[in-house]
Amino acid sequence: MKVITPVSTTAITIINNKLLKIFCLVVIGSLLCTYLYADYTVPHVLQMRMLSKNDEFVAEFKDKIFEYTMNPPVWLCTKIDMLVIVLSAPKNFEKRQKVRDTWMYDKHPANILVRFIIGETTDKEISEKLLKEQCQYNDIIRYKFTDSYGLLPIKVHASFSYYNKYCSKAKYLLKTDDDTIIELTRLNFFIENMYNKMYEQNNRLFFCNPFRNHQPNKDIKSKFFMDPKTYNESMYPDFCQGCSYVVTREAVPELMAVTPLVKYIKLEDVQYGGVLRSKTNISIIDSKNFGYHDTEGAKKAKCYDNIVPYAVGILGVPVDKMKPLYKELKEYNFCSKNDVDYTVPHVQIRMSPEDNKFVAEFKDKVFEYTMSSSEGLCRRIDMLVIVISAPKYFEKRQKVRDTWMYDKNPANILVRFIIGDTTDKEISEKLLKEQRQYKDIIRYKFADSYNLLPIKVHASFSYYNKYCPEAKYLLKTDDDTIIELTRLNFFIESIYNEMYKRHNQLFVCNRFRKAKPFRNKQSKYFIEPKLYNESVYLDFCQGCSYVVTREAVPALLSLTPLVNYIKLEDVQYGGVIRNKTDISIVHSRNFGYGDIKSAKKAKCYDNIVPYAVGILGVPMDKMEPWYKELKEHNFCGTNGTKLR
Repeated sequence: MKVITPVSTTAITIINNKLLKIFCLVVIGSLLCTYLYADYTVPHVLQMRMLSKNDEFVAEFKDKIFEYTMNPPVWLCTKIDMLVIVLSAPKNFEKRQKVRDTWMYDKHPANILVRFIIGETTDKEISEKLLKEQCQYNDIIRYKFTDSYGLLPIKVHASFSYYNKYCSKAKYLLKTDDDTIIELTRLNFFIENMYNKMYEQNNRLFFCNPFRNHQPNKDIKSKFFMDPKTYNESMYPDFCQGCSYVVTREAVPELMAVTPLVKYIKLEDVQYGGVLRSKTNISIIDSKNFGYHDTEGAKKAKCYDNIVPYAVGILGVPVDKMKPLYKELKEYNFCSKNDVDYTVPHVQIRMSPEDNKFVAEFKDKVFEYTMSSSEGLCRRIDMLVIVISAPKYFEKRQKVRDTWMYDKNPANILVRFIIGDTTDKEISEKLLKEQRQYKDIIRYKFADSYNLLPIKVHASFSYYNKYCPEAKYLLKTDDDTIIELTRLNFFIESIYNEMYKRHNQLFVCNRFRKAKPFRNKQSKYFIEPKLYNESVYLDFCQGCSYVVTREAVPALLSLTPLVNYIKLEDVQYGGVIRNKTDISIVHSRNFGYGDIKSAKKAKCYDNIVPYAVGILGVPMDKMEPWYKELKEHNFCGTNGTKLR
């Protein structure tokens, strides 16, 4: 017979006590969870007993009003950049579990939080099972209103209300469905490298797969049927596909504020991303991240800088396909490897083969250079702004960034620097760090110097022509120039677009007339008679800032072989080459101001908006005060208006 020593007895007692404590904690926790979350006083209906007083919400539409409540969370959204809300029906237990087992908790970034949202059900068995699921995972948001497909807009309203009230520190909300895969690590890459850049320019955005020129479904048997009494237009406004879209925190309250202006539409994507959005200043951005039905579709997606696949989400995934499709989306990179490489001495750029080579051919000289591909950069923009800068001008570029480049600019305007090569290794290494940090620099592989400015402008034109053809305008400017982009966008919409309709080959600039060539060899503006032997220049655009249309750029590039190379790029492109085309110069009062005083003397458009958009040759210590004065002070008197 085995004798149990006192030590053994003590050990067993300790073990039993620990097991008892764990058992008690589990039971008490389960009972407490049930008490806090459940109330069965209404037959067969799971309702929420709130930790504190219910927070009440109202979804008011033109023809209907819905009231619902939600439980306020505690410490849910601190230190996150994105809240992901997954729409799910009460009965979809298996779908939610697949989401948890695949992408929801798969080592995703700490700055992204994922939660399901579910309404009420009249099925008691489902209610009880759902309560256990809530207690087990603690990842479900509940709102107290009937959950059904016809009431999806209420679920989205609840999602928006939850985000707006409890998670407003998070910059973005991703709304998605429980049959969708989201690759969160990749999505976070686009938050940091694309979304944030656009957000700095315009903070009211939908990132999505946009549907355009979509007609209402008139088949009464269809789940997408649209009653003409509710919406009687022949075409929907552009809207975001509802399976997955990202909306910014500033956009959400705007959407909720205008619900009383429209009728209730059961198609939530048409309702929020289309009809309501069209009544606000919220812009749709086709991000290329969403709208894929399978990995085959995702594989056909393009890549950001030839490095990262744009495909972030796959929609409508069957439960049995969730795991393999997620694994394939996450692990397989569909992109080529032709990314940036600085292994060449003095830091140069390894380009993709063949399609990134460019030739600047003049009558007397030929230059060849290369640039890295940037396809997809310019989607949904009206203007690309290229700022000419030299490799060593780090401080100038930083001043531009700190003043006008990212100052709540319109989302339809994109700004980039352009810089060539340098033989200074220290500058090269520092420039590489700057590129990686800001991702706002275009590099072309050719020596960067003042006498080669026409090559830099040729590279700017080539970049715009090849990678940004959707943008209607290119603004070429310098790194010692201030541009008030919100005001410029006003003139794009009110003047430039009207001129463009009449004639689409334009230079818009401060025009120089009857300027004489410099014949003094000591001058930086010296021009040899054998290169240009006329006594007076043709009319040309001042080079500090000018706007050129997308139809004008290829016309300019095609005619360079007919003229000699002239180092004065404004005379070269805006004068000599332009004169051989049908491109018209439009003398604009937007540019040509040498200081803030001259800008103040500029006239105003309709006595409301100052014409002055740019100030040239600004000393670094004047960039901030002059930009502030140009932006905030309206020189039009009492009749003026602010554009922000």
